[in-house]
This record gives sequence, C-alpha cells and structure tokens, in this order.
Amino acid sequence: MFCSKCGTQNLDSDRFCKNCGEPLKLIQGSKEKVFQNTINLMDKSNEIIKNLITFFRQKISPEFFLKIEKILERLAAFFTPLGGLLGLVMGSILAIKLGSIVPLMAGVGWVILLCVCYYVGYSFLFRCRTVVENNQTIINGEYLEVCGLFFIIAFIGISIGGTILAIQSNSFEIFKWVVVTSIVLALTIAFYLHPILISTTIEKSSSISEDAIAIGVLFAKSQVRMAGIAFGLGALYGFLNLLYSAINMMIGDSYSMLSGGESLLEAAYFIPVGLAYPFFIYLTFVFFFLFIDLIKAVLSIPTLKK
Repeated sequence: MFCSKCGTQNLDSDRFCKNCGEPLKLIQGSKEKVFQNTINLMDKSNEIIKNLITFFRQKISPEFFLKIEKILERLAAFFTPLGGLLGLVMGSILAIKLGSIVPLMAGVGWVILLCVCYYVGYSFLFRCRTVVENNQTIINGEYLEVCGLFFIIAFIGISIGGTILAIQSNSFEIFKWVVVTSIVLALTIAFYLHPILISTTIEKSSSISEDAIAIGVLFAKSQVRMAGIAFGLGALYGFLNLLYSAINMMIGDSYSMLSGGESLLEAAYFIPVGLAYPFFIYLTFVFFFLFIDLIKAVLSIPTLKK
C-alpha cells in the first residue's frame, strides 16, 4: 500500500510508513480483496510487471536521482568554460586561416553567450526546486505507477533496440542519442515511482477533476524538476559535440565554420539551451500554474496546503 502523506510504497502488513512514519490505513474492499478468490490467467504476467516496477523503484531511488543531479550540475561548471575556451580557439584558428577577424569575434561572442547562459540558469536552479516543493498536488496512485511502467518500457526498448541499431548501422550519431535519451528516461522514471521528488501526494479518494488537473501539473512539475539534469547534461553533451566538431575541422576543411558538420550545430544549440533551461522552464511553469489556479477557482477545487 502507498502512504497517503509521502507516497512511499509499503508492505500490506506494515502499520506505519517506512519513510515518514505516518500511520497506514488498509482500504477494505480494494481490488486485491475483490479478486483474491478468483482465478486469473494473467496473475503471473501481473506479478512479473510488479516485480519489474519494484526493481526500478529500488534502483532509481530518490537518493540516486539527487546524486546524479548534483554530479551533472558540477559537470556544467567544468564543461561550460571548456566549451567556451574551445569555441574561442576554433574561432581564432579560422580567423588566422581566413585572414578575417569575423571568426575571432564569433568566438568571443560564444564565450560571452555561455557566461550569460550559465549565470541565468544557475541563478534559477534553486528556484526551480523550491517552486516544485512549494506547490503540492494530489493524484491517484495507480496513474503514477502506470506512467512509470510506460517510461520503463520506453527506457528498455530504446536502450536495447537503439544500441543494436547503432551497432548494426555503425552510427555514432544514433548511439549518442540513445545514451542521452536513456539517461533522461531513467531519471524521469524516478518522478512517477517516487512522487515525493515532485511534491505529489497519493490519495485513493481524489476526484476526477483533481486527477485531470494533477496529470497536467505532474508533467509540468517533472519538467521543472529536471532543470538540474538539463543544465548539466546540455553542457556535457554540447561540449562533446563541440570537441568532435573541432577534431573534424582540424582534419577536414578548416576554412569553413560548418566543417564540423552537425556536431557543431548541436553544440551551438545544446550548450546555451541546456544552461538557460532552468530560467525558461521556470517562467513557463509560473504562467502554467497561474492558469491551473484559475481552473481550480472555476471548478472550486481546494488548493492543497503544506
């Protein structure tokens, strides 16, 4: 059963939540009680799926998410200046080769852009976490578990299928997208299996109106809570693309800014966008939540108090 206060799953025999100590109440007449005396040919399948969900719930714990988030935020502080320096060096080399100051100015502009984006994003990292914590929501537990299962299936399918496709196609481009997507999916699973990360409370008695609103709010809050992940992952992924682009430029046509190919364009996009993500997702969430509050007022749905 799930704790109604923090959302942690406990054993049916437990009297108190193992996470927060809240007394647990067993809901009589639940679907487990209704079907316990009937024969269901899908019992084995259901057991396998439940074990799969339990496995991911244990492996991708809140502590695991917070640890990865902290590591990626630190990596952003390391790879952002490296990305700026590498871009400046590339611009300087092109300026010498072409005999033009334009590439050098572009390199200087790139450094300034990364400095501004890092400052803006870093300033809103803490705000993104607190705004999620300060806006609690209520949702039905079954919905969260089903969504978590969908993300688990997507994670397994993309990780295995994408890797096989990348190997068969001998494509590094496919492989790096598989890695990035798998990381994002794995961390997204944590939100649905551990709703405490996004300040979501599970209640069996939530109304249809509350569930409908909570579904949209849940998605929005998960995007805001991913701010630290996007902040670090964008800097790391963008820098690796920039490095790959620089290598290609050195061994290829060094007279063209596009000699790095798609990797240069990806670097020019992912580093600044990843760094500025916390700022833009915070603004989006603020206006989205304002809209949700208006809907709650119209539907007369009370706001959950802390």
